[in-house]
Amino acid sequence: MSQRIIIAEAHIDEFLSNEMSRLEVIQSCNIIHFVGGFIERRKIEKVLFQIERENSSSRDIQLSVSLNSIRPRRIGEVVTLENINKLFDLVDYFELDAETDLIKSVLDIIPAHKRIITRRHVRIEESKKMSSAIPYHPMLNFFRRDRQTEFFLYRILCDDGLAAVEFLHQVNERNVIAYDESEDGLWSRLCASYKGAPVIFSEFGKRSLVSLSWLQENYSISSLPEKINSLLGIAGERTSKSLSPLIQNKGLRALNKPAIYLTFIIKDTYTLNQYLQRLSAIDLPITGLTLTSPLKMHVVKNYQARRNIINSAQSANVLMLDNNISVLETTDDTGLNLILKKENIEVKAKTVAIIGCGCSGRIAAYMLDKLGAKVTLFNRGNTRGLLAQRLLNLPFKPLDKLDLNDFDILINTVPFKQQCDLSFSINIINPSAVFIDFVYKPSPNFLIDVMKRKKIRIIDGFTMLYGQLLTQFSHLTGESLPLAVAEELQKYLNDKKNCLGRNSPVFALRNEEKEVTESVLSTTTFNRSVSC
Repeated sequence: MSQRIIIAEAHIDEFLSNEMSRLEVIQSCNIIHFVGGFIERRKIEKVLFQIERENSSSRDIQLSVSLNSIRPRRIGEVVTLENINKLFDLVDYFELDAETDLIKSVLDIIPAHKRIITRRHVRIEESKKMSSAIPYHPMLNFFRRDRQTEFFLYRILCDDGLAAVEFLHQVNERNVIAYDESEDGLWSRLCASYKGAPVIFSEFGKRSLVSLSWLQENYSISSLPEKINSLLGIAGERTSKSLSPLIQNKGLRALNKPAIYLTFIIKDTYTLNQYLQRLSAIDLPITGLTLTSPLKMHVVKNYQARRNIINSAQSANVLMLDNNISVLETTDDTGLNLILKKENIEVKAKTVAIIGCGCSGRIAAYMLDKLGAKVTLFNRGNTRGLLAQRLLNLPFKPLDKLDLNDFDILINTVPFKQQCDLSFSINIINPSAVFIDFVYKPSPNFLIDVMKRKKIRIIDGFTMLYGQLLTQFSHLTGESLPLAVAEELQKYLNDKKNCLGRNSPVFALRNEEKEVTESVLSTTTFNRSVSC
């Protein structure tokens, strides 16, 4: 069970008015930290009343206020010591801004055990251009200066999560925390709690990627392992709204794995290698990643592929690392194979149109060609289409030449958002065709709505996603996703589709179908001793 201290930063008026978020904070957080707006004693008294009334667990909840919230309204005036005195007996901590508040008059009235010192907006990126020294030296310089003042907690907010956790690893103090405060740097908030002070800061109310509700739902921060020995995650240009953290972390917690699954914004292999090397050097090794665009194609040149399909299609969406061995895998073909088996779809000698020649499209084309299908590639742009043609030695045509009536199976990998995105005719479609969609965002996909109106047999992107998530968990951990979590995933996807008014095939985890799923996964699982 996690020993992390969860802190929710809130505006006091929003805290008092937003009952749903307030209840979540009261049930989950250890400290409520009030920022912004002017905080008066009567409002703090009202907060304490609400906590006492709504805290069904009788947990000890502490309060903190920022000195910026109790300053006089006129800009430029010194902190009013009288306002501190008014709140002194009601709050447990006062947040002092390292730039303005470490002055004698304030320090004389606020004892060390009540001080949370925050240094904001430390720019690591700018310092890299100015110096060849270690990238986190601005944090070290500030910390050495600020630590002359005693404190309960010292916090640095910066623009580089890697530098933040490296800084914490070096100083090795249990009352110091540093992290990238942006949503893209969310991973550093969680990792920092294992390198410095065991605290996690979250935001109250709004559904941002660092809000308490998001962190609880996707990362289970109230039940994080006390210690971790590896990191897993998803890496690419856009990972923030991925469903993977929700499912993978539930699986990790169900199996009591000392690991967490995070999101990393990484756009090139150089940056990827920086993450791998630098996190490993501070005993936070990444042992497995799910890869999204643009890494899915770029990594093939840098890491060993486990199967020929990856090199031939130049696409991989899983990177596994263990004992200095890096291996690439893909779940695009496994997810499709699960669908074909469950839906009893025979592809041999069938005509198949692959819509989209990106990484997923190329994997699907390679697999179906090997199974004896007659595959034709279609793409909006010629560059990617001709690349797929050269890699796979399969026919390619521009997307506007697609005739839906010519094909038995249609596989779509393109997120068509509206009708104008369709450059091909949708008037005549083979009535016995099967439409398999790889896309679940955006939802609804315009092309799948067309197929629904034409009464074409549909297997949607949520079904594909289900199989992929099961397979990815197996690759990353060496174990199957626990059945209870798989059933929760199924319910989540079904609810999602019901909300969208969909009526498409889904995986129902009956025992016999679970056996089919496990038999397919067993043929692709990366056999290794996983350190997580």
